[in-house]
Amino acid sequence: MLNQENLRTVRSLKWGDGPVELSPDHTLTGVFLSSSTQTQILVLDARRGEELGRIQTPRAGLQKVSSAHTGLLYALDLQEGGILVLDPSKPGEVDRIALSPGALSGKTSPDGRFLLALFPEKRALAVVDLDGRRVVQRGKTGHEPDQLEFSENYGYVHNRGSAHISIFRLADLGKGPVLPVLEIPLGTSPDNRSPRVGNLRKLAVMHGHGGALVAHAGDQMVYHYMEGMMAPMSGLRLQTAPPLGIVIYHRRMLEGPGPGEYRARLELSKAGQYQVLFHLPSQGASACFELTLEGLGDSQRASVPELVLVPQEETYFLGSSRNISVLFRIMESTDSEALRGLKDLRVLLFAPRGNWQWRAIATEVQPGLYRAQVVFPKAGSYFLLVESPSLEKNSLGLRHAMLRVEEHPGQQEASPGN
Repeated sequence: MLNQENLRTVRSLKWGDGPVELSPDHTLTGVFLSSSTQTQILVLDARRGEELGRIQTPRAGLQKVSSAHTGLLYALDLQEGGILVLDPSKPGEVDRIALSPGALSGKTSPDGRFLLALFPEKRALAVVDLDGRRVVQRGKTGHEPDQLEFSENYGYVHNRGSAHISIFRLADLGKGPVLPVLEIPLGTSPDNRSPRVGNLRKLAVMHGHGGALVAHAGDQMVYHYMEGMMAPMSGLRLQTAPPLGIVIYHRRMLEGPGPGEYRARLELSKAGQYQVLFHLPSQGASACFELTLEGLGDSQRASVPELVLVPQEETYFLGSSRNISVLFRIMESTDSEALRGLKDLRVLLFAPRGNWQWRAIATEVQPGLYRAQVVFPKAGSYFLLVESPSLEKNSLGLRHAMLRVEEHPGQQEASPGN
């Protein structure tokens, strides 16, 4: 375990002989440590690394999902059925939610109120109310559902054995025993003849744009679906190889530093050759070219200063307006002075589950001290990220900071559903 402020080791643990999974709770006060070979889950204090307790499970390797609404962790027994409710503050008390066996995976809705599980053999999904802790709704999918994703207003199911994707409104979750699901035609044939490659995902939601991109290896196409239509809006045929998966990294290019010059920032894991696709929708123009990325040597890497984002306060309190001034500094690890004079600071705050985000421009209010105005939806934990084009490559290595937002004493917390 590492201290995120100074990146020093807090504690070293060995748990089982196979792969180990760390699952923090939503409040970031507790950590659940599980192993593919252990039938127990170790509960740790997230700050001190001390053991809080152990939870006995029916088998090793249970799938775990968290809820921003309840602040709890849920372990799914996909083989035998059932969901364990895990609370780091009460490691000895484990509740159980009834769920039929045979689920492929589970995922919580963006607001954290519901857990949805896919059942490939039944061609169905089940909706679990996490407040009532029971299955309240079921919906039909296509053949071999294998992926579930959410946009701001809809849920998507990718069906490997069907030439359709399934789509439903998030507003319909929990309303009535049957979840209304639409089947949207996609491609000319099912995609179940294409090979499965690791955990590559076939469907990527375009957040903020109301749609999704779907990789269809059978047709050698990437289909573009827009919400509100009953068929794909467009598609891109790949001539060199069938698309086996798709991930959206960044969709926009920004102008600068000079007029007519455009650039986009991406964080790539290693050096090598990459295929870059450029698309200009307004002109209907597309182009594909190769990009060769060379890695930095050790001496060059050491010369690049590492920047650290330092909030002035780690905890903020909500007033009636919920408008808060977030203050922060940007430091170099080799220099105690904060960076001054940055005129192009952009701020992104988002919830850990990604179901809320806020973008703003930060201004310098004192030398080296920057401020951004944020309207938080409710109390909770939030990630803070900043970017400045004038920092160039250095901003890519700028680590995020964590903020805690709490209600004023006596102030009623806003409902997560509002």
